[in-house]
Amino acid sequence: MKKKFLSYILLLSVFVLTASCDKDENNAYPYGGHDFVDLGLPSGLKWATMNVGASVMIQAGNFYAWGETETKEMYNFVDYKYCSETNADSTLKTLSKYVIECESGSWGNIDNITQLDDGDDVARQLWGDGWRMPTWAEMNELLEICNHTNETVNGVSGTRFIGPNGNSIFLPWAGTMYNGELEYPARAYYWTSTLNADDCRYGEGLFLSAKFCMRGNGFFRCSGRLVRPVHD
Repeated sequence: MKKKFLSYILLLSVFVLTASCDKDENNAYPYGGHDFVDLGLPSGLKWATMNVGASVMIQAGNFYAWGETETKEMYNFVDYKYCSETNADSTLKTLSKYVIECESGSWGNIDNITQLDDGDDVARQLWGDGWRMPTWAEMNELLEICNHTNETVNGVSGTRFIGPNGNSIFLPWAGTMYNGELEYPARAYYWTSTLNADDCRYGEGLFLSAKFCMRGNGFFRCSGRLVRPVHD
């Protein structure tokens, strides 16, 4: 009887310890197991500690074309999901979605969709649990409200954004993918979910380098860029 009682106490202790660990883990990572930082921004937005496809904060993660949710070998308009036709020289002729009236020309049937639909948001699709790509307004809040400094962590260069409350996130520089090549590895290009308001061939993003921390609005939608998710 004594042995059974001791076995019961041991089993109960293991159960309580396991439940306690699970509770602590859920408190630390309540959104699908992905860590986040509250920077103390006016919006209250929480920023992920790493990019989509990365397992630690200094990894680049995966490159995605704007509006696509899978990686691939070639990043150009010929292989772009929302390109319906290219010219003989493989340049863009018409787009099938996210088309607005542009001074640069007519790029397809106008639908005036300027924010990625949920199904085209790689953070929503791969991370779930309320994660999504930031809008340009939210990325701009990061630029305007946070202090930023260039930093090298374990040999990886990047930009650290420090919020009003002293918390910070590190965005590594890892270049961009175009055609099957990695370009400008000493720079960084991060997508937002917002279409360029002046020319629908481009998506809005963030451009980082040793000299610049600024809006990057000349990003061809077909090029491969990095994604840092956010959560409300």
